Amino acid sequence: MLDLTLAEAARALKQAGVETQPAFEAVRFGGLSISRLTLLGSGAFSGLNTLDLVQPRSDRYAAKAVGRAVAGPLLGRIVKVLAIEDFLLFKSLSTRDLDIEDAACALRRSRDLVDTGLINKELHLLAGEVPDFDVKSRYARVCELAARPRMG
Repeated sequence: MLDLTLAEAARALKQAGVETQPAFEAVRFGGLSISRLTLLGSGAFSGLNTLDLVQPRSDRYAAKAVGRAVAGPLLGRIVKVLAIEDFLLFKSLSTRDLDIEDAACALRRSRDLVDTGLINKELHLLAGEVPDFDVKSRYARVCELAARPRMG
């Protein structure tokens, strides 16, 4: 998740020498709003790729998730990533089955680190803030898959 608008992301990439083309902006996918830039490349990069800007449809929750983001080093820079609870909730807010599988794998590996009270509180609030998407059932599916024995 980036706390940027599509136009801000396009400007930042242009300053870095990467040309972009907006593909779509603020399209609803379940409990998320997604904007996409097509990366057209530059002298240093070739080919096409995409950049998705993902935000929860709840402004309250989006602000909380950004506020809980964890800072750490990556390739000589400090970056912020979602806390494990918010990673699980973002995946539960999506519509893709692969995101549920990703979340189940993360939950299985990080179960002892997860604040289930925080997740349950957020699920309750999100259910009222995004009433047309059943985030509680999606998260229940994450938990169900995480509880299964690993294959292989």
